[in-house]
Parts: sequence; C-alpha cells; structure tokens
Amino acid sequence: MASLNKRILWKWAIWLVAAGLLVAAAIFIVSKLQRKGAPHGFAFPEVGSYLRADYIEKLVETRSPLKAETELNGPTMFRVESELEAGGGVKESRHGLFLTEIFNFHEGGATMQLFADGTIKPVTNVESIKNLQLENASSSTFTISYQEDSERWRGLKFVHVGDVYKFVAAKTVVGRYLDGAGKEYQFTELGEALFPDGKHEYEVGIDHVLNSYDYLTLDRPEAIFAFQLGSDGVLQLFETSGENNEIIAPTAKWVLRRVK
Repeated sequence: MASLNKRILWKWAIWLVAAGLLVAAAIFIVSKLQRKGAPHGFAFPEVGSYLRADYIEKLVETRSPLKAETELNGPTMFRVESELEAGGGVKESRHGLFLTEIFNFHEGGATMQLFADGTIKPVTNVESIKNLQLENASSSTFTISYQEDSERWRGLKFVHVGDVYKFVAAKTVVGRYLDGAGKEYQFTELGEALFPDGKHEYEVGIDHVLNSYDYLTLDRPEAIFAFQLGSDGVLQLFETSGENNEIIAPTAKWVLRRVK
C-alpha cells in the first residue's frame, strides 16, 4: 500500500513539474513577443468597413457624399477582413487580418497583412508599397502611413462604420419628411423608403465615377434619383435619364421638408 501511494505521489509530482514548465514557456514566449515590439495598447481592428475620418467630418458638414469625397487624395476606405480573397473566389486563411484599400468607393487597391505583434506588410502590390506603418490601432480606429508608387500618404485616420451604405444614409437622408400636401415620407436606417404609395428599398450612392452628383436608388436598380439636401432640411429628388443616368430633370419630382 505504501509503495502504491509513493507511485501516485511521484506521478502527481511529475505532472506538476510538466505543467510548471509549460507555464514558464508560455510566459517566455509572450515576453519575447512583447520585446519584439508589439505597440503599447495595440489591438486588432474589428472586421468591417473603415472610412477616412476627414471624409466623415465633411459628410456630416455638407450632407453630401459627393462633396465629402471631392477633395480627398488617397484611399477613401479600407476593408478589413479575417481572410484573404484568393484566386477563383476562394478564401485563404492566414494569421492576422487583411486590410484592402478602396479608392473612390470604386477601385480596389493593395492588400496588407496585419500581424498580432503590430507589424504590417503588403501582400499585393509588394513592389509599389513602401514605408508602411500602422499606428494607434484599436478595435474601431487606426492610422496608416505609406508610399504607393509616386504617392505618399501620412497619418490617414480610418474609423470603423460597419455597413458603409447604412452609415452614409444615416448622415444624409435618414429621417421623416412631409411634402407640400402634408403627406409623410420616411427614409429609415434599415434601407427602407416609406412613401405614401408603399414601401421601397433605397440606397444612397457613394461611387461617383459615373454619376457626378449625389444620388440614391429606389427599388434598385430600376430608378436613380439625384438629390439635394439643404441645411434647412429640405430634400429634393430629381429623376434621371440617359444611358448612364447622366441627364437630371430640371425640376424635382419630390420636394420634402424634414420633420422631427
């Protein structure tokens, strides 16, 4: 019986020593990573869409996606994903996150890989991207600086907005309105346009490569309406026509006044 108890005690002793060695190894690895330079307070950004902070400021000021974008140089948005889009639409998983630059809400650019220690490197356009740095990363914002070919961008701040179309709509047309006859119209944050004739789906346009005016779609893609939203809360919607909807009607189909 005594020998059996000794064997049990020896097994427990061996297990405790092994567990202690594993804990020590883990502490060593973590401390080594920290010494390698993970920035103090560094956190992975959330997956989703990130808009330029200066774009957001101009959008709030003007209520015009076109005016907010007009004077920007460089990427207007980054798409942050946990997987890399490989050839043939296959998602390729790797360590870290992937940041893809978007220009004018129309063209995708370079993709960069962000690692757990805070380092970042280009995955595509490797020869074009230089002096790449990511700073002040948190779950909802990051600041990025880099050179791409002859262009150089310093201290571009990006903010997590979730669904970019819903975010832009919330900063522009979302709200309740009345027409001249007192009939109610409403644009909701869920992408629904509630008109006297029923419910429609709508989306505020952010890509102005083909349409050099503020616009929204109703029951997409059947109807594109140019819009003007004044500081007084008056929303005017104009019908468009032409091959690329380049012709705007001279008078508004709807003139709506925002109500609280």
